Amino acid sequence: MNNAPHPAAVFTLRSLAIGICCALTACGNQPVQTLADLPRANPPSPQEEAPQSPPVQTVIALENLVQSYRMALESHTDPKVRQQIHLRLADLEMERLEQKQSDNPDTIVDYSSAVDYYQSLSAQRPKDDYILYRLARARALDGEMPAALQALEKIAGSAPDSPFIGEVLFRRGEAAFNRKDYPSAARDFRALLKQGPSPFTDNARYMLAWSEFKSSNYRASTEIFLQSLDILHSEEQGEELPVGRQRLREDSLRGLALNFSYLGGAEAIEPFNLNGEPRPYQHQLYSALGTWYREKELFRNSADTFLQFVNHYPQTQQAPQLHLLAVETLQAGRLHKEVLPTKRDFVRRYGVNSDYWQAAGETQQQELAKTLQPWLYELAQFDHARAQELAQQVTKLPANKVKERRLVSAQSLGAYRSAAALYQEYAQTFPQDPRTPSMVFLMAECLEQAADHPAAWRAYSQVAWEYQDPKYAAEAGYGAILSAARVHEQTPDQESEQKILWLDRNIEASLKFAQSWPQDPRSSASTAGRCR
Repeated sequence: MNNAPHPAAVFTLRSLAIGICCALTACGNQPVQTLADLPRANPPSPQEEAPQSPPVQTVIALENLVQSYRMALESHTDPKVRQQIHLRLADLEMERLEQKQSDNPDTIVDYSSAVDYYQSLSAQRPKDDYILYRLARARALDGEMPAALQALEKIAGSAPDSPFIGEVLFRRGEAAFNRKDYPSAARDFRALLKQGPSPFTDNARYMLAWSEFKSSNYRASTEIFLQSLDILHSEEQGEELPVGRQRLREDSLRGLALNFSYLGGAEAIEPFNLNGEPRPYQHQLYSALGTWYREKELFRNSADTFLQFVNHYPQTQQAPQLHLLAVETLQAGRLHKEVLPTKRDFVRRYGVNSDYWQAAGETQQQELAKTLQPWLYELAQFDHARAQELAQQVTKLPANKVKERRLVSAQSLGAYRSAAALYQEYAQTFPQDPRTPSMVFLMAECLEQAADHPAAWRAYSQVAWEYQDPKYAAEAGYGAILSAARVHEQTPDQESEQKILWLDRNIEASLKFAQSWPQDPRSSASTAGRCR
């Protein structure tokens, strides 16, 4: 490497505009950038003023500086000094061309004059890494990408300790990736990462992960993507990631989804836990894989992936969200037979009677309630209708089909009990909801059909005299009379306290009914339902 002092102009990260080559396009990332890409100004809208020309003083100053160096060149005979002046003139030419490009972003600028300057200097000082670096830039801006890479390659051969070696390794790895030489690409990206932090580190790690993926080294690729996410997560603590870092995270998650799909699906995720412990963003790994499956219309795989997280981490804050995604996915895939059972499991896991609900804060309970309310009603109605349908089937079965009648009857009773429990949970979860009195009334009817007359009496009484529901109160009041009478009749010992208790309740319900609805035709005849 030449130790002569270099001009201040440096081949920066912005100068070479890191390009994430063709793999990124194939894997859903941003459009490919190249070595020559530079930030460009947006063209002005019709409402904006036309861009102003650079200040005359700047142009004059640059021209005066060039003229001064040319005059100095004429007056110096020392070869080393003349080389430094030539180098400075080359840099000034690059500065002039770049200014021209900046002032005219839609115009193609010819950089061949700068290329010629640096090419001439390179012939004199073939191992000078700075000159080679600047030559690579000039060629890249002039559209000569292979020649630009050749210049960088010379740095790797002649100046392995150059401060530019990181970029050299990155560009060489990028070029290898583009020609599908993935092992060579991985070699250069790994070598770059071993040098420690640099402006190329994140992109090199990302490209290394894709290089391993393209080589079918899915496990190695997964570990590298996870390293990237571990770093991003540590950066995110306390503040939001910049947009570019957010994009890197999303692209890394997508890469992981592809790897996990090749490694066996959701079951491949847990073995990558650090020291057997899940990562703080563990839910994002399952979500990424589940989303990828859904995009490929592999709906069952997608739903199973979301539910795998739920099964592994049932008490986490994200579990209900992924459970909900599973239901939505099953619906999108028209897997109707699996939708209701998955909704039922949601109610069991996160409903008002669950440990999850008891441990949740008020805000989270409110979020859960948004899903629980329609699903509780839907499930209760489904079980209620099924119970009635099964009951009808029993009546249609021949009398000699004793076992079959018993089986269907038991199924009907079970469905009534399930519907009653769901109606009750709805009332517990939403006590102030206008629909709650009707839910409790339907619960009472289900309990009555399930032959749980004491519970039916309590539910009917609640609708009639606690809720005083205008639609169902009278019917519920009469139901309370009949339920109490049935319990009294089914209690065997005439002198038992229970039989007397239910006689009293029957009488009380009859009197309340007559007082509450004196105009009801059943009021005068309410004693017909009274125990004898």
